[in-house]
Amino acid sequence: MSSKTCSDKEMGMGHMCSDYADGICFKEGPCEKQVNALNWGKARKKPVEVEYRAVNPEWLDEDESGQWCEKVHTHEGVLWAYQDDDYIIRGVEGEIYPIKKRIFEKTYDVTQDYTEKR
Repeated sequence: MSSKTCSDKEMGMGHMCSDYADGICFKEGPCEKQVNALNWGKARKKPVEVEYRAVNPEWLDEDESGQWCEKVHTHEGVLWAYQDDDYIIRGVEGEIYPIKKRIFEKTYDVTQDYTEKR
């Protein structure tokens, strides 16, 4: 393995990068080795209730790659919600954003299904 380090320009600091066969990390910002070396605390999500819904098939639009999805305007800009992969959440401050169904199912317990009448 090479003894080269990531450049100061790319990394903000030089380091041995044994995660790569040639010892060079080409990622911008810290590599996985540097991130894992930091001290990490643990936190549990507060039990807040959010609203969620399915992607609305009547609002589908074509994204840059030609896939059909719902365009979601978030605080971070426009994100795409895909019908088979995502739900759309309204957060505790009214913000709306897409979330992968697999992440939603690991993170939230449904208290009222979106298909139920109110």
